[in-house]
Amino acid sequence: MEYFTEASLSDSAMFQQLNKSATLMRKIAKAIKNGAVLDKSYFETQYLQITKTRISPLADAVLKAFDEGNIKLIYNKNDHVTIALPFVVLSIGGKTSAYIFINEFCSMTKDSDPQLNIDMKRLYTLMESAYVGLLYFSKPTQFTRNATFVKAFTNIYAAMTMRILNREYALSLTKDLYDAVNYYTARFFLEKILGVTNKDVVHSYAAGSCNNPSETTMNLCNSTYSIAKVDTIDSFIKFIASSDTKMENLTFRYYFERWVSGYGIGATIGIDSFPYFYYCIANVVLGGFLINTNAISEFVKNTKGINGIYPELLRISGH
Repeated sequence: MEYFTEASLSDSAMFQQLNKSATLMRKIAKAIKNGAVLDKSYFETQYLQITKTRISPLADAVLKAFDEGNIKLIYNKNDHVTIALPFVVLSIGGKTSAYIFINEFCSMTKDSDPQLNIDMKRLYTLMESAYVGLLYFSKPTQFTRNATFVKAFTNIYAAMTMRILNREYALSLTKDLYDAVNYYTARFFLEKILGVTNKDVVHSYAAGSCNNPSETTMNLCNSTYSIAKVDTIDSFIKFIASSDTKMENLTFRYYFERWVSGYGIGATIGIDSFPYFYYCIANVVLGGFLINTNAISEFVKNTKGINGIYPELLRISGH
């Protein structure tokens, strides 16, 4: 395991917090080293259901990635990771693969022909999310330069954040303040989570995520945010807290607790890492219910362009 390097989480402050003193990476290494890599004989029924039901336009590409060993299901009932990390993209010995710690989500039947005891939609949601993680880390610019992705994902992330902040601080009572916080949230997502680098594009999409904002407010927000040092989710929350006296008591810990209680432990790393944010969306679209999908389903279903995501993912995947 000396070639063990994580490819997927270096920019996530949330992961770094979970991985203090490298404890989580040690758990991951142990789970993989001592775990069994499952082939499809352990979930033949679900594999067939995925093929027949066409649960997603990506299903063929996802199963092909699994068959070729690019997605690995690890079963290890003794060495646990955490449901906060549903999968991880790793480069081991020069080969990059997505690892799903499947024992965190189901058990194995105890008969002579052991099978995974898991609903097909749950299993497929994990597999598709891992596959999109692989795509994102191998072709990031295909995501950051794609208008369909950028608009839809930015709007959903902003809506999820604004739901928490508006409940606590009644921001919608002051439209300019609501629009400003919405703009800042969208901008943080665009630059630090999705990885868009063109400042004009970032400003345009961030302003576009607001509902008929005043141009004066947007220009002021642009200059205010541009001179701020916002690099992580923690510094973002500090910036939001300092942006208006109404929110001066806001802390990252408080915000994070509201995020997890609202969206579920499975949504933990989705707070600041794109593949895990996609996992939240996939749970709604595919009916995985591995996070609190009810809390975000309205944001996903009401987002313009959400139906355009799969054609774009197919194009990126080359299928």
